[in-house]
Amino acid sequence: MTSDISSVINVFSKFMDPKFHKKVKDVEEILSLPIFAYKFIDEEVAKVLEEHFDITSIQNIAKLNKEHPFESLINLKFDDDSSEESDELEKIKTILEEIKEKYPNIETHLKKAITISSLVYNIKNGKIQAEKKGQKIIVVGLDNAGKTAILNKFGGRLGITDLAKIKPTKGVSRKHVKTNALDLFIWDFGGQETQRKRYFKDPDKYFLQLDLLLYVIDVQDLDKFDQSFDYFSGILENLVTLEENPYILIFIHKYDPDLRKDPKILLNVEFLQDSLKEIFESYEFDYEIYLTSI
Repeated sequence: MTSDISSVINVFSKFMDPKFHKKVKDVEEILSLPIFAYKFIDEEVAKVLEEHFDITSIQNIAKLNKEHPFESLINLKFDDDSSEESDELEKIKTILEEIKEKYPNIETHLKKAITISSLVYNIKNGKIQAEKKGQKIIVVGLDNAGKTAILNKFGGRLGITDLAKIKPTKGVSRKHVKTNALDLFIWDFGGQETQRKRYFKDPDKYFLQLDLLLYVIDVQDLDKFDQSFDYFSGILENLVTLEENPYILIFIHKYDPDLRKDPKILLNVEFLQDSLKEIFESYEFDYEIYLTSI
């Protein structure tokens, strides 16, 4: 078994019913598993998907639209122009509504199954590299929060030239830093709105196999606090969906020496710390909050 395949199976096993663990030796076998191999998919739901939509395996579900799972199921079975099948269409819609009523979390679980299945399918087809040797660190926050400056400072202190020279990011900048003591994969996420939407659209491409998450907030930019909280909460939700549990460091940044006695900045610090602690009350992540400056 290659390290690539082993890596895929190790990640995938987090989502599996334990009774299927020993049945998987390669990616093809993962894709051939029934969808109730996922520990969060009920067998009754799987039976409905098989009977009415011919969804029998993880490979089948990988091809659904994770943003609109129920619509894509209906589109699998019916053409948009088929008027003669209207009675059958209404029957299927009724069945789906009954399933949603009986299993209130079914849409969330289907989206999760599609996300994970798509990831495995893309690995099989060579669209994603699965192997991970070092530690993966992601650096996130809104645009202009100071993420790149923190990486520059971090790189300078460790004598890592590549990090000390990173420029502000549009999209995701990936750096592999390897020294005698470190083997790091550092992903610096651009914070523009269009990029943030992209991360949430395909979370499996960005948030899997994390060891450390650094989140940066500009303490001086009061107008963006709510936006930053929403973004951070969205990241945490995706981590929960992907069953990732990285250690999280929050940097309340631009807390510069000349501002540390400014009453407005001190109020901002208190507000940020209280708000972040409140957000974390809904989760079980380990985290620390630091005040930082350039």
